[in-house]
Amino acid sequence: MAALQERSGSPVPVLGYTPAYPIANILLTTWGSIMVAVLAT
Repeated sequence: MAALQERSGSPVPVLGYTPAYPIANILLTTWGSIMVAVLAT
């Protein structure tokens, strides 16, 4: 990430990545639980 910031001279490319990764992890965990519940019934 630091290399990307240095090359672009701006933190903007990293800002787009920062919230996406944890949100994706939360959604993946949530949907996994939902799928297990749906398939178990």
